[in-house]
Amino acid sequence: MPYIFPEDDEEGRCKTLGFTWRCKTSDVKSAPMGKAVCDQDLGVKPGISNRVYFINIGKGTIFHICDDRGCDLSAASPETISGVDKRYNGRIFDDDRPEIEKRFIGYL
Repeated sequence: MPYIFPEDDEEGRCKTLGFTWRCKTSDVKSAPMGKAVCDQDLGVKPGISNRVYFINIGKGTIFHICDDRGCDLSAASPETISGVDKRYNGRIFDDDRPEIEKRFIGYL
């Protein structure tokens, strides 16, 4: 695939590789992996410079650590993540709040 960060590849020599790993939660050390994603953004070594998604097929959720500022959590239905929204509501970016609240009408 084309490189996902073309601004970092002026010569056009980089490619994006994608793969999936079907595993159990116990197989993955998600906290160190999340820290490595954030560390890359802060220039700390070692770091992960690619996009990492945690997909829970059973719960119908996708968790993506964007960078050191935060993450995205997507779900098949609002009910699936309404508890997360209640617990971490104070951490939602103010710019994102109106859209999130609109989607959770009746679930909050």
